[in-house]
Amino acid sequence: TATGCRVSAFDIHTGEVQWSVELEGLGTIDHSKYRNDVQLSVTDGQVSVFGWEAAGRYTERLDAQTGARIDVVRIDDALAEID
Repeated sequence: TATGCRVSAFDIHTGEVQWSVELEGLGTIDHSKYRNDVQLSVTDGQVSVFGWEAAGRYTERLDAQTGARIDVVRIDDALAEID
């Protein structure tokens, strides 16, 4: 019954956890089977997450130093607004 994803940052020298964040993604969704493919990219001090869950797609950006959430965009919702 789990959905979503957790992203963690580690100190490369000590292995110590610097921060760990549960992503917002699409939020909690009732299901019996679920898929969540996630890709990460780190550029310009931001961690960009590209998620494709069984119920839709999203992007989420985090501050690479602190893990603070910058924004979340539910792609399927954004595309629906274009119509």
